[in-house]
Amino acid sequence: MPFVLLFSPEHQPAAVAIYNFFGTHGSIAYGKLAAFSIFYSTPVLLLYLIVQRRAGGGFAMAGAVKG
Repeated sequence: MPFVLLFSPEHQPAAVAIYNFFGTHGSIAYGKLAAFSIFYSTPVLLLYLIVQRRAGGGFAMAGAVKG
């Protein structure tokens, strides 16, 4: 939906920008796609690592599964 509503590239969300990196006329810009995908996923990975360090083993299901 954002791809249809936002025409200026400055206001498009990152997911739409990644979609645009697939190129036009059948060519794919793999370098830009890979770089932007890493850039786009880095905050999620950092948040995951911070939560894992803070929570410790709090989310482990120790003793919840009998086997």
